[in-house]
Amino acid sequence: MKFYDTNALLELQEEVLAEDFVISSVTLEELESIKTNKNKTEETRYKARKIVHILDENRDKYEVVIYTDSTADKIHIYAIEITNDSKICACAKEWQRDNRNDELLFVTNDLCCRLIAEEIFNLKVSKAISSDSNMYKGYKLLMGNTAEINEHLYDKEYMNKFVTNEYLLIYKSRFYNKC
Repeated sequence: MKFYDTNALLELQEEVLAEDFVISSVTLEELESIKTNKNKTEETRYKARKIVHILDENRDKYEVVIYTDSTADKIHIYAIEITNDSKICACAKEWQRDNRNDELLFVTNDLCCRLIAEEIFNLKVSKAISSDSNMYKGYKLLMGNTAEINEHLYDKEYMNKFVTNEYLLIYKSRFYNKC
């Protein structure tokens, strides 16, 4: 069984329907917020609207774990800050315990969320990789703050992945943050 973080749903879209899955109520709140957030790109807002429609039309394909005060108490045990990432990870751990499912796979592309899931909640974690993410488009997108962009631009391994004459579109944003 897979437990999807918000960014995984945004990335995978209809691909999440390949098998039954689990999400957190916090993810639904984040999707609602993203749909109208002026600090998000139009593409991200569109993806949020689209995945909400997909979820609405396929309610039988997933289960929602409701974040409660009891879940918050479990986060306090680990002495970490209560953030959306820690809430979502705690919901995943709660579902895993309640269903006695050691095969649960937590899916996220968020570095901080991945670390919280692996190191604190001891969950198995995977990245969300869309089947069309490797499709050649003639360009690649690089988004982030100055440090993140520079890190990629000076990384030979990253730059060697380009096809001859492929464009690089760089979006620098003070609002973009992986964590």
